[in-house]
Amino acid sequence: MLSLVIPDVHAPFHCKRSWKYLLRLLDDTAPEEIVILGDFFDLHALTTHRQDPRWQDNLERELNSGAKLLAQLRDHAKDARIRYIQGNHEDRWNRYVSGRIPAMRLIGVDLPRYVDLASLDIQWIEDARKTAVRVPCGQGKKVRCFHGHEVKGRLRLAERLAEQTGENIHIGHTHKLAGPIAVKVGGKELFAVEGGHLANDKHGVFDYAGLAPNWRKALALYDSNRKDTPYPYLVWPR
Repeated sequence: MLSLVIPDVHAPFHCKRSWKYLLRLLDDTAPEEIVILGDFFDLHALTTHRQDPRWQDNLERELNSGAKLLAQLRDHAKDARIRYIQGNHEDRWNRYVSGRIPAMRLIGVDLPRYVDLASLDIQWIEDARKTAVRVPCGQGKKVRCFHGHEVKGRLRLAERLAEQTGENIHIGHTHKLAGPIAVKVGGKELFAVEGGHLANDKHGVFDYAGLAPNWRKALALYDSNRKDTPYPYLVWPR
C-alpha cells in the first residue's frame, strides 16, 4: 500500500510549481491513501497577526483557491482515501467565529462544510489527538500523523510527540525537513519526521519568518511493502 503525506500548502500562497509536481506524482504513483497534514488553507484574512493589506479582505478568494486545489487533488486521486487533519491555520476559522460571532457555530458554519469536503469524499479530522490518523509503512509498522501544533513549543515537535505517544510520528507545521530521526522510547525504536511544506515562501505573507527561514519543500511516500525500512521516500518537488 502506498500513502502520500502532504504538508502545509497554505493556499492561495502555495508554490504553484510544487503543486503541479504533486499532481504529476499522483498520476505516476496512484497512492491508495492521502493524508493532508493541515494548513492547506492559510486563512490570512482571519489572522490576528499583522496582515498583508492586499489580502486582509479577500477571505472568499482564499477559500475558492484552496477549494479548487482540493478538487484537483481528488480529480488526480479518484479512488484514494483522503484524510485532512486540521492545522492551526484552519483553526483560525474556529477562533474567529467563537470570538466574534459565536452564534454562527450553532448553525454549523464551519470550514469543512463551507468548502464542501463531503462532496469530494475527504474526511475531516478535527483533532488528531482524539482521532488517530495512522498509515502503514514498511516492515509491517505504522506511522501516526499530526499537524504538529498539538504539542507546545517550537523545537523537536515530532520527536516529542513520538516520546509522548510511543508511536512513529510524521508532522508538518514547522515547514522544516527533519528526519527520519531515530527515537528510543521505553526500549522501542521509533522514528520522527518533520515533513516540510509546499508554500511559496517568497510571498509577503510569510515575512514574519525572517529573510532566510530554514524551510524546505518536500513530500513523503510511505510504502507498506518495503522490507528494508519503515522510513518514507522523501520527495523534493521540482
